[in-house]
Amino acid sequence: METSELFDYHNRCFDFLDETWPDSTLHDRSILIGFEREWNWIMRVVKAIEKHDFVVIIATNECIIMSSGDESKFIREIRESKEEATVEAINQFLIWHNQTSLKNKQHEIHGK
Repeated sequence: METSELFDYHNRCFDFLDETWPDSTLHDRSILIGFEREWNWIMRVVKAIEKHDFVVIIATNECIIMSSGDESKFIREIRESKEEATVEAINQFLIWHNQTSLKNKQHEIHGK
């Protein structure tokens, strides 16, 4: 991911976890930490995804995220490492989740 993509990815992770950027990065967000490199940070997001009734499967160089209620809805990423695959699968899941949440909110507002 490029810097702007990493910034967006971190924003999505913090939003999904309902957290804010650490104080150390408030003034210089070019110092991107955690969600793309640190396994503990990555797993925090994985655990949050699982709490939303999704299954996360991580293998050697692959990550699959799928709905436990509808296995036809899934994201599968294969990369050089399991960390890279997991980060990309998380990123794609969060993009999908945000789009779905926005559509649901619009539906509630407009009653359609």
